[in-house]
Amino acid sequence: MEANWITEYVPSLRSDPRYHSEAETIQALRDAGFVRGAASHMWYTDMEDGSAQALKHHPRAIIDGAHITNTSLFHRLSEAEIRAVIGTMRHDYESGRLQDLIARYQPLVQRNGDGSVFTAWP
Repeated sequence: MEANWITEYVPSLRSDPRYHSEAETIQALRDAGFVRGAASHMWYTDMEDGSAQALKHHPRAIIDGAHITNTSLFHRLSEAEIRAVIGTMRHDYESGRLQDLIARYQPLVQRNGDGSVFTAWP
């Protein structure tokens, strides 16, 4: 979540118990009995996956509301919260603020990727 600018609009996602750091996930694998765990970063090149991590590279697809509301990232939000978040994003897109925000997050995306894939060995 560290490299996801959407958390600027939904700060509660930063503390959502569904999301763990790489270090926490690797430690959980070790605690489960795996001898070794590793994380590889991945980067989305299109939005076909339909996840928020893929869609974050296509802000127009997010602000139209149809795609982002089908993601697990938004499933825990109320309809009112979703409308407010998308409305703020639309306003920020039109003002250019959203593009600036995305640009500020780019170094994190380049360093951390859009997501992680974990591998564990017994």
